[in-house]
This record gives sequence, C-alpha cells and structure tokens, in this order.
Amino acid sequence: MAGKRRRDAGAVLSAERAEALLSGVDAFHLYRSEARMRLDWQANREELTRRCAEKFGPGRRPWAWWKFAAPEPRRRIGGEGVAAVDTAECPVWAKKWSWGRPVVWDNDYGDEPEGWFETQRDYLIRHNLLTPEEKRLLKVSPE
Repeated sequence: MAGKRRRDAGAVLSAERAEALLSGVDAFHLYRSEARMRLDWQANREELTRRCAEKFGPGRRPWAWWKFAAPEPRRRIGGEGVAAVDTAECPVWAKKWSWGRPVVWDNDYGDEPEGWFETQRDYLIRHNLLTPEEKRLLKVSPE
C-alpha cells in the first residue's frame, strides 16, 4: 500500500512506546491495537525487563510482562471487597487485569489498596521465575 509504512517487529522502540510497555501508561495513544503492543513486547522483552530491574530493583516485571507473559494472576492475600472478575455477572468491559491484579472492583472502596495481593517478588519466587542474578541479589536460595 502506497503511503503506509510498517514498523518491523524488533525495531528499536521509541522512548514513549517503551514507557507504555514498562508502565502500562500509553499517554500518547501510540498503541492502537493489542496485537502491535504484543509484538513490541515479544521483540523487546529482555531489554524492557532489564530496564525495569534497573529502575525498580530485582523481583519486579514490566507492565507488559504481566499482560502477556504472566502464567496466572497474583494471589489475593487479604482485604475486603469483591473484584468484578470474581462475580458471575461480571460484564465483559470489567474483565480487566493490570500488574496481575483485577482493575474493577464491585465495592464501596474504589481501587484495592496495596497489600491485598502477593508482591511481585513473592509471585516470581512461587513460580520460580527469578533470574539467577535476582536470586543472588534478593538472597533467595536456588531450588
């Protein structure tokens, strides 16, 4: 098609696209499709995971990892209220997860506060997903 350019998967990400994959905030609405976001994640996941560790420390993963690579949601460990995804009448629009936690809550409390779900570190340990370097830095015994 004349006039249309297509970015190759694996091309260097702009700072704005990288930030969207790291944080989940696409402030400039650069991603018009989840498929494009997934391709950029797959092509750049090692670099983005490294950048996440540099910025936030070991035992953390970028937002896109939770969206595209996490084996399951994080475990709930406490708190009150009901996540919309846990109700039989959950509408399609409310079936959303971010950082391995439900986004929409069916309660009077608004967003769930920190501490209702296992930490990223605990999740990664439970699934044996820490890198050898993370295990060393976090003093987690190898299994």
